[in-house]
Amino acid sequence: PAWPEDLRQRYLRGEYSVFIVYGNVYDIVLHNGEILSVRDFLSTHFLGPSRDTIISYDPAQGIEVLKGERRHPLVNEADAILPGSSDALQTIEQHYLDGQTRIGLIMTYCGAILPAGDPAMLSDRDRTNAVRFHQWSMAGRFHDNDNICLALCESLPELNPILLSNLHIGSV
Repeated sequence: PAWPEDLRQRYLRGEYSVFIVYGNVYDIVLHNGEILSVRDFLSTHFLGPSRDTIISYDPAQGIEVLKGERRHPLVNEADAILPGSSDALQTIEQHYLDGQTRIGLIMTYCGAILPAGDPAMLSDRDRTNAVRFHQWSMAGRFHDNDNICLALCESLPELNPILLSNLHIGSV
């Protein structure tokens, strides 16, 4: 597909370090004769060669370290923090965004992590996740340390509007 090259160019030009990847993100990708999920394509072929650590976060599966070392005691033998943790983004921030290694973060099902809705009707966790994600894009935590975050969702309207209006978050 053409979108990975667009994403790569925008990252290399320094336009963004935090991206929303939307569309058929739960489809498959054919790469060099290999059939992969979008997450596996991004982790092995897109981020893999250039990142020291690759982390995946899925609200149902938890945090999974796909490449690199585990840095948190809740990570079990399967390299995953238990799903449903309300502090998953905080855990990623505290234990991985330290400026010591180049991190690639892939977040799937972002409509469940950063949902759209009236702020008064969102849970504390949903509001905190949106603010934390917004801060990641603006505070330089990703850009200044050569980190990249790819948030996957099927459509933009499922995401919190604070993220869609942020000039520091790219979408492809």
